[in-house]
Amino acid sequence: MDPIEIAIQKALEVIPKTPRIAGWSDTLRTREVKRALVRVAKANGWQTAANQCEDADEKCEWLYDVLCYRADEGKESMTEVPLVAESEWGEEGAIVEDFDKLLVARATYRVMVFRADSPKSVDDLVEKMRKRIENFRGTAGDRFLFAGWVGNPESRFFFKLHVVDQSIPVREV
Repeated sequence: MDPIEIAIQKALEVIPKTPRIAGWSDTLRTREVKRALVRVAKANGWQTAANQCEDADEKCEWLYDVLCYRADEGKESMTEVPLVAESEWGEEGAIVEDFDKLLVARATYRVMVFRADSPKSVDDLVEKMRKRIENFRGTAGDRFLFAGWVGNPESRFFFKLHVVDQSIPVREV
């Protein structure tokens, strides 16, 4: 992991240690994830957009739960999207559907936060999403950080990083 991914991991790791986390609704858990990612973005000088996140520059959703960007001096034009993130606390189908949004993002860092029943189910879900990455054309050098939250008795995130090879294989159409 590089320094940004380590900062993201550290920011997310504190969430399960927060008092009351066991009783939190998915909405409150999502807000905490957004706040953690926005803090990482601010530390790196990025602008942010995240709905229902008081710390974000733009309090709206721009395609993703969290979008971090840079703009030109006059803030008239977006110049870069360093990070996008999705979080989904539902079933596998909803998780994979949200993950597919990250496949089309042109961002340096893509973060997928989700809930799983066990550390093994985190591995299983990540493997399914990795297969989707492999099947998607045009990913080269893309970085995906997966944060699978497992509730009781674990009550913690399990992190997996997937970096796509720099070379794009030629595929027949």
